Amino acid sequence: MVKTNGEVAYTISPAVDDMYVNGQTYNGCVARHISHESDDQAVIATWIWSDGWGTRISQPSAYHEWSESAWVFSSLLFRRDVRATRDIKLSACDWTQVPDSALSDSKRAEWAVYRRALRDITERFSDDGDEGLIDSFATENMFPTKPE
Repeated sequence: MVKTNGEVAYTISPAVDDMYVNGQTYNGCVARHISHESDDQAVIATWIWSDGWGTRISQPSAYHEWSESAWVFSSLLFRRDVRATRDIKLSACDWTQVPDSALSDSKRAEWAVYRRALRDITERFSDDGDEGLIDSFATENMFPTKPE
């Protein structure tokens, strides 16, 4: 099944040969026949439909979208993922800032600095693009080290 931008959404093996008609639309995707000998993962990763089957390079990262015959980095996808990870890290240490926690004042202050650094992560985003930040996010180097 092929999306409107030519990407393969998924492959299926119908129970009956005429179950899906080549060129017909089903749930927003167009049925396109492929050989039963094709590797489904390779088809999804590297095949593209544009008046016939063609190939493309695999998706460079989870933050790239296929658009107008090329992979394009999506700052929106990247920023959403960074914020979600940051929010989880913040939530995991909320307890450090409550007045009745067992932490000393100096330890509470260390955690406050850590939490401020987490909230400031988005300041690293730029209008020029965030693609250069992917590696540091993937290895967690983007985030501050949490206190002991």
